[in-house]
Amino acid sequence: MASIDKKIQKLIVKFLCLSTKDKEARRWKRSFLMTLGLLDLFQSPLMLLKTIGTRFTKPDCYIIELNPFHMECLYAIHRYIKDGNHSTVILTTPQNASLNLFPEDVKVIPILPVFVKLLDRLSFFNGTRFIFAGSYYITYSQTTIESFLPNYIASNAKVLVIDHAPGVFAAIKSSSPNVHKFVLAEFLSEKHNLPFVYTCMYPGGEDHKREKDLLSVGIVGQPKRRDIDSLINIIDENEDIFTYIIACWIDPKYKEHFNTLKNVAYYENASFARLFDCCRKATFIPFLIHDGNDYYFNAISGNLNLSIGFGLIPIIERELGTLYGFDETMAIFYESKADLARAVEEARSMSRETIKNYRLNLLNYKQELEARSYQNIVSVLEQNSSPEKPERPPLD
Repeated sequence: MASIDKKIQKLIVKFLCLSTKDKEARRWKRSFLMTLGLLDLFQSPLMLLKTIGTRFTKPDCYIIELNPFHMECLYAIHRYIKDGNHSTVILTTPQNASLNLFPEDVKVIPILPVFVKLLDRLSFFNGTRFIFAGSYYITYSQTTIESFLPNYIASNAKVLVIDHAPGVFAAIKSSSPNVHKFVLAEFLSEKHNLPFVYTCMYPGGEDHKREKDLLSVGIVGQPKRRDIDSLINIIDENEDIFTYIIACWIDPKYKEHFNTLKNVAYYENASFARLFDCCRKATFIPFLIHDGNDYYFNAISGNLNLSIGFGLIPIIERELGTLYGFDETMAIFYESKADLARAVEEARSMSRETIKNYRLNLLNYKQELEARSYQNIVSVLEQNSSPEKPERPPLD
């Protein structure tokens, strides 16, 4: 079916390019149109019309995510902006929009990245108070959000952005003074002298009955990133330890092994609804990063925000846990890979009263980080504002 769609698309693209006489321009046009999905190709005019129509509502802010991921971060950004009483429109990729992460009253419009660049050239965004981009580096174009919004930036309007891996793909400091970067953790803020914003808010906060289950989130089959093998050895030997495993990719050999275990439920490319459901059901989240894995000392594990956002008690190597801001009143620390099994056993024997206290401490930590993140955003938006912390409306 996919190959038939591609053939149909190729014929359509050739037809659309017949009127383009210049060979180089025709080649570029064909190349671009072939990068679109067949459905996206047909829906492109509707995407543009819907986006253009938002100007009649005069939103204070466009929240933009041009990567086909980080949608959960966009949810948190929307909450912060909403709490500041700013009206918003969210522009994101068709893949992200199809996840239906936002409630119906939030304006989410699917758009192809190239159309954001086109609209900027037409000065469409000019006059909007500010733009918040979920990702500074855009993998679609192997460049930054600045290449999509040069006209808007030249108007001296503010662009707020999250740099998910500062210094890895682009310069830490932007050359444009009105492009304001944020990082996703306080230790990165101290390292790069950039304000932080924690994205630890998630939809559906109702609390399910919790058993003493574990939750493992992350790629399964890349040992340089996280040590899933040590966790598998533990659950192999302890049938009463139930574990949810969620990953965007799971090596087939691991799937074969998981299929033999009754105490594992694994999900590949799970929906947000599935992820959040598992987060609410589990009690502990092993980070499985230890013994000098320096990647997570320069970026962050997504488990950080899941732990804080859902009150999942971290099982984490002491050095990394301290770096992430956890202490012994909210996390179970271990000293090295060899000590992981002992830490899991500590979790299994933890009383419900102790679990309740740890989760309360995580909730207090979450509220503190949200308030400080909100203040960081306000400080950028109101450059001449009072240094006093503004009142932040309670989260619903």
